[in-house]
Amino acid sequence: MQIKFVFFIPTFFFIFIFLNLFLFIFVNSAAVSNSPWQQRRNDQFGSGKSLFNGPSLSTSSENKLWSTTVDHPFPSSSVITSSGFVISITSIGMVIAFIKDTGDVKWTFVADSSVNSSPILSLDESMLFFGEKEGNINCLNSTDGSLIWKYLTDGRISSSPVISSSNNILFVGTTNSSVYAINGIDGTLVWTEKVASDQAIESSPALNYNESLLFIGSTDKCMYAFNATNGQLKWSFETDGVILSSPAVSSDNIVYFGSNDTKLYAVHGENGTKLWSASTFGAILSSPALSDYGFVFIGSDDGHAYCFNAHTGQAVWNTSLDGSAISFSPIIDSENILYISSLNLFAALNGSNGVIIWSMDVYMSPFGSGASMGLDGTLYLGLYNGSFSAISRCRAGFYCEAGTMFSCPAGTYNSLPSSTSANACLTCPPGFYCPAESVWPVLCSSGKLCPQGSQQELPCPIGKYCFFDCPEAYSNFKCLSHRFIDTAIYTWSVARQYCLSLNYDADLPSVHNANDQNMLSTHYYRNLPKGQFWLGLTIESPSSPAEWSDGSPVNYFKGLAVSFNDPSGYCYNFGAFVWSPLNCDQVYQSVVCVYDAENVVAIAVACPNGTYCPQNSSEPIPCPPGYYCEPGTATPLICPYGYYCPNAATAPILCSNNSFCPEGAVEEITEVLQTQNCANPLELSIATPTIGNTAILSSTPSDYPILSTCESDVILSG
Repeated sequence: MQIKFVFFIPTFFFIFIFLNLFLFIFVNSAAVSNSPWQQRRNDQFGSGKSLFNGPSLSTSSENKLWSTTVDHPFPSSSVITSSGFVISITSIGMVIAFIKDTGDVKWTFVADSSVNSSPILSLDESMLFFGEKEGNINCLNSTDGSLIWKYLTDGRISSSPVISSSNNILFVGTTNSSVYAINGIDGTLVWTEKVASDQAIESSPALNYNESLLFIGSTDKCMYAFNATNGQLKWSFETDGVILSSPAVSSDNIVYFGSNDTKLYAVHGENGTKLWSASTFGAILSSPALSDYGFVFIGSDDGHAYCFNAHTGQAVWNTSLDGSAISFSPIIDSENILYISSLNLFAALNGSNGVIIWSMDVYMSPFGSGASMGLDGTLYLGLYNGSFSAISRCRAGFYCEAGTMFSCPAGTYNSLPSSTSANACLTCPPGFYCPAESVWPVLCSSGKLCPQGSQQELPCPIGKYCFFDCPEAYSNFKCLSHRFIDTAIYTWSVARQYCLSLNYDADLPSVHNANDQNMLSTHYYRNLPKGQFWLGLTIESPSSPAEWSDGSPVNYFKGLAVSFNDPSGYCYNFGAFVWSPLNCDQVYQSVVCVYDAENVVAIAVACPNGTYCPQNSSEPIPCPPGYYCEPGTATPLICPYGYYCPNAATAPILCSNNSFCPEGAVEEITEVLQTQNCANPLELSIATPTIGNTAILSSTPSDYPILSTCESDVILSG
């Protein structure tokens, strides 16, 4: 019995532990959001950690997927939806939903007052929450930006909300020293508590891993821990400076945060016991980032980025960016690459040794902000000058596999950043050439030969002419044609009739892949005076299938602004990089037509009879008078003595009787006059003609002309 009893106790114990662990994992995994960046520090723990690989390899202008500028600063970080939107807020309270691949604006919302708070998404991403300086917490529909509810707190809000993964409860602090817990579904109050000092709370909160505790810092120099369920104060920890830094919580319940006393702290989340502190040489407004490699990263106003051992607080490295203060909160990607910014320099650092991998000049908010990272590794960054950019992991002209960036080989091109496969490098079309790392094909120069897959221009061979067989009415990449007029006349049907009138199987554009979409945006939407134009996409009725006017299948859907069953229109336009259904009688000033690129050829053709073709000819040149040109001739051949060669002659023509044909003759000469200055001519027989100072005097009664040399000039006429 004793043996059975001893055996039974640990067995029960392990079963108990296993069941609790299973329930914890099940509950938390079931509640995980699909958003690649759901809130200010990505998760409710404030880790600043992405599950994806960022743009760690290199950066340049080609890495910018897009960039746009508005009239007001972006003081906070953004959120990213799994449906393809990046949502950010300007300082005046304008909420902007950008299409993540293009930067075009999907919707906007203007708050009642200015905003420093970062937005946050609900778990299902249907709702967007943010706080205003005047105290409102707003809930918007994340799809269209419409207001769902609004809750007024007792003070200004600079703190960014955090949300529970189990029940959509929002937590936020106010400048009136209050902490709020609000039901995210309906905007009702769950609880509110004040800190004893009555000082402002500008730090953003974080939850521990089982979401039982809420941590938040205050300008009264203390870090506080509250029971997340009822708001009861668990503990407080005092530093020697105000706390504007927001906490980050590790999986083993350690709370990391900075203070204006220049120190980074690690305290135990359960009881607030200090584990260690580490000093810098400046105030810390930045929030920590935690890596999976046991490091904690922070920025300091002394201009350095710091890395500490998360368990001991021992300094690992510190790196100066440009000397200006770092209030920016760093983020870390899955490859242990740190992304951090001073006021003037944004940089990617190797998390292991602090070496700067790349950097770029910026104008960052002095109040601290952060970047957001998409699931493809694209970095989204709002700046204090109103610029908002998407920085791709892998720039156009390249593709990235297993953390390595590869050049698209010569003879191919790739216009899409963030490509993850060599299949993104498309074969160079005929009439163009593509050096290695080409973003777009380069149009072949006149008189050069560029067959499909050309790596460089080839010289057109001697005796041939080379041309790109794109119809005359078309130009630019893949034989696209566009037309712009001052008066808006192009309804959908008028636009299509114009394209059909061009012949060559022309039609309105169809889109079958990301490169087609990008090409229309790059070459036309951004360049045409009025931007928008008709696509060939139509739906006769909501119940009928969508189809392209050129008969090709509808097999690409990422440009759709709404689903195909939307009843608002049956003809689709291209504008803001999306396809929108409109009344087919809408008019535009621009029309774009597409010629079937598969019928385009780049060929070298032998010069025909009567023409000649030197090297690099783009068209045959007619043979000049007095010369003749056989097929494939590179230079004209002078017409020989006794023959004449009219314009575009293919062969010399024998002089007829009673006529004379010197070398280079254009026509037969049948009548001649001697000049009066030619004295004592020497008559010669036709059998021994001479060339040079030769005069043709007259015709004898016989059928052959008499030739005579003389020292004076002669006039030939005939």
